Amino acid sequence: MKKTLLIPLVVAAFAYAGTIFTSDTTGATPSASTDGVELQGMKACRVSLRVADSGTIGGGTLKPYYYDSNLGWVQGDSALNLSVESGHATDNVQVWPDLEVSNNLFGRLAYVASSITGTDGGTPNGVGVDGGTNVEPRVRIDCWGW
Repeated sequence: MKKTLLIPLVVAAFAYAGTIFTSDTTGATPSASTDGVELQGMKACRVSLRVADSGTIGGGTLKPYYYDSNLGWVQGDSALNLSVESGHATDNVQVWPDLEVSNNLFGRLAYVASSITGTDGGTPNGVGVDGGTNVEPRVRIDCWGW
């Protein structure tokens, strides 16, 4: 009987160990307690920015926001800002190096798009196609534990 109970627990532990939590947003300032990505049990996160209108990213910044039940959403330290490189990536995507999440028992993380522009003259936080309608960028955060 003991072996029968142990096997499901081991399987569940491995399933959780490979869990990935994802947040895919327009990069707007978070407001709900469910915005962003849960950090509990996570070891690292990867942030990426993409535009879906065939434009090329021209520049801007992604700013970190942190949430916990006592503070609510607060902007993180500017040292954690991610600079968007001008004209980066011909496939309209920029991915930053993984961020280590150490000893985190609670909280949520979100990144806010600030002054994202397109090389085609798109306005902040909207990359236009040849000066056409602006399409908001997509900010994605993938976090995982093991």
